Amino acid sequence: MDESEIESELLELTPIGADGQSAILNLDKTYGTDSFLFKGPARFEKNEWKTLGINDGMDIGSRGAPFFFSYKLGSHMSEYIILPTVVSATWIFDEEGKLAEIRVIKTVDGL
Repeated sequence: MDESEIESELLELTPIGADGQSAILNLDKTYGTDSFLFKGPARFEKNEWKTLGINDGMDIGSRGAPFFFSYKLGSHMSEYIILPTVVSATWIFDEEGKLAEIRVIKTVDGL
């Protein structure tokens, strides 16, 4: 699947406007709690969302500050490169704690 197809499936699971706590519950149920990678603050700047680094101590249940979290969705062997490709996604939430954007990332795990 390409990134847009994965994103479409994730939007069914966690629709835009969903709150962070319900998104985490759905993702933990679907991918398992071990798939959670990290979380941190976010900011809307120059018409796009930016993640501002990892802060695993951050309380994402509180309102007032945008935040993000990421999950590993799975891995597979690439058709073209003989190295595993890791698929993860990042969910970005606005200052009201509502889902604003999902980003799917594919990373080739190699040297």
